[in-house]
Amino acid sequence: MFRRPGESPFDAFVRNTRETQQRNMQGKYWQDQQSQQYKPITRDYASRQRRQPIPIATIREVRAEFDVERQGIDGMDIHLAFTILTTQNRTFTAAAHFYFAAGMPLRDVNDNYRATDGTVCVWRPCKRKQFYIGPQNIVLFMPYSELHMRSGNHDLGFIASIWDDKGRQLARSDFFSFTLQVG
Repeated sequence: MFRRPGESPFDAFVRNTRETQQRNMQGKYWQDQQSQQYKPITRDYASRQRRQPIPIATIREVRAEFDVERQGIDGMDIHLAFTILTTQNRTFTAAAHFYFAAGMPLRDVNDNYRATDGTVCVWRPCKRKQFYIGPQNIVLFMPYSELHMRSGNHDLGFIASIWDDKGRQLARSDFFSFTLQVG
C-alpha cells in the first residue's frame, strides 16, 4: 500500500480503497451492471460430475483354517469378516498377500495366484451394492502348492486387505503368521 508523506496508515487505506472503487466504476463490468440490458451469466451445472466419496472399510476378523481339502487339493481357508460404507455402486476385492516371516513377499511362479506386482496372492470380488456392504464374511482358499515351497518347515504369513475398483487399499489386517510343513 502506497503512503504519501505525512499520511497515517488508516488515511492511506481509506484513500486506496476509494481510488480502487473509482477505477472499478470506470470499467466495462460496472457499466454493464448499471445498464438495463444486463443479464447474468448462467452456468450449466448439469455437466459437472459430483465427486464420489472414498469408501470406508474395516476388517473385523481374520482367521485361518488349515489342512482344508477342496476338489482334491490341500490348502488353507482364510475367513475374512469386514464392513464397507459409502460404496457408491463400486466393486470391491478381498485379498490376502503372502510373505515370509521376515516380511519379504513370496514370488509367484506359474501366474495362477498372482497379484499385479508378481507376488503370491489370493482374492475374491465382493458383490456390487448401492450404498452399504456389511457385515460380510468371505472365505479365501489358498492351495499349499501355490505357495511354491520346497520340502521342510517354513515360517510364513499373510496380510488380508480390502481394495476398491480404482486400486486403492481401503483396509489392511495385521500380519497373520503360520508355519507350513511341506513333505
